[in-house]
Amino acid sequence: MNSGSFSVNGIPVDASRANFVTSQTSLAPGVFASVQGRMAGGTLIATQVTLLTQSDIDARVFQVTGAVSGWNATAKTFTVRNVEVDYSAAAFVNGTAAGLANGVAVRVEGTPSVDGSQIRATQITLR
Repeated sequence: MNSGSFSVNGIPVDASRANFVTSQTSLAPGVFASVQGRMAGGTLIATQVTLLTQSDIDARVFQVTGAVSGWNATAKTFTVRNVEVDYSAAAFVNGTAAGLANGVAVRVEGTPSVDGSQIRATQITLR
């Protein structure tokens, strides 16, 4: 794996000029990373990449901001920027779950599920 370019949740990352903050792990498929930067042409241009251990993950609150897609009211899930969100136990700011729909802008805060496949939202802000 090239540390200059990789993907996170299907989003291409250009880390050729990023500052890497390493822990006890190195960049490899399946390793958790926190990437800060800006989007340009569908690629995240990273300014900082932090590699995370499982204990780092367990102690973190994750945030993702964007438009809702794949909204499923029955399963209480939706996707934001390729990240699946379980909102079954979330508190809402600026609205309620009734305000969710595909295309609605949200900011999600939460913790990763045990298998890391989704964020369990603790708070959702309708924007």
